[in-house]
Amino acid sequence: MGRLYQRLLTEAQALGVTWSPATHFDGCEATTSGSVISLRRKEQATKVRARFICGADGARSRVAAALSLDSNYEWIVGVEDVLAEVPLEGPPCFHCFLDPGIAPGYLGWLVHDGAEVHIGVAGTPARFAARDALAQLRARARKILPLDRGRLVERRGGWIPVNGVLPSIVNPRGMLLGDAAGAVSPLTAGGLDPCLRLSEFAAAEIAEYLESGDEKVLAALQGRQLRKKFRGRLTLRRCWSRMESPQTTELVCALLGTPPGRWLARRVFFGPGSFPDPQPRKSRPPLVLRTGRPDSALTIPL
Repeated sequence: MGRLYQRLLTEAQALGVTWSPATHFDGCEATTSGSVISLRRKEQATKVRARFICGADGARSRVAAALSLDSNYEWIVGVEDVLAEVPLEGPPCFHCFLDPGIAPGYLGWLVHDGAEVHIGVAGTPARFAARDALAQLRARARKILPLDRGRLVERRGGWIPVNGVLPSIVNPRGMLLGDAAGAVSPLTAGGLDPCLRLSEFAAAEIAEYLESGDEKVLAALQGRQLRKKFRGRLTLRRCWSRMESPQTTELVCALLGTPPGRWLARRVFFGPGSFPDPQPRKSRPPLVLRTGRPDSALTIPL
């Protein structure tokens, strides 16, 4: 991920973007031609004029409040360890652990990407102790990969919005992107792909708006238009968040082993239906679903 972010940053700077790391957004004031933004870096305050603000400042966006746009309201909490030097055999693979005892309202994951191992867990905050759950998952995952031989590179975690894209994410002064806009799959909590697709879509529309000054251009970016594509996933999110029985989880895993279930799993985990971006998808490593039983594993080719 670090190399991906660095490449995108380098490309942006080559196009004239000014990069100012460790800079805090303190607020903004409306003007007749946009906004005056208050920034702070190393305790030094400065003000910047902007015609349009893109707020990609995370799940608890301060830009959202400053622009009177919607804020996220439904969450799961996640924590993940990234390990290097784990002996890896076989092709890259993605394991999901469906166990309401460890990850209520969500799931645990073990990803072997060919270079590193990512192991993490997330769940509903009121029913979930993240660090304890991660320790339990690591103990179970040792049967799949020799995690004890790996070196911890990073532990990361945070709040993940699962309310779907928010209804009001744009106005003539600015727009929310990524987690700030709720651009996360409500069911899988995947955010990078929707964020990139929403950002690419927004860039073209915002450029047209700044050139023409026609506020009607922004209507295509409004979240209530995009939110329609989240209806099915929001329904599945509500169902999954209420699932507390291991027996029910076993039944769900069994159903996913049927032909209709495999089709649904492919669509839910890797389908491009969250945002209108008809980019072709490359082949994916197999998805392995696991429940609470040690011998329970379902491999889904993608």
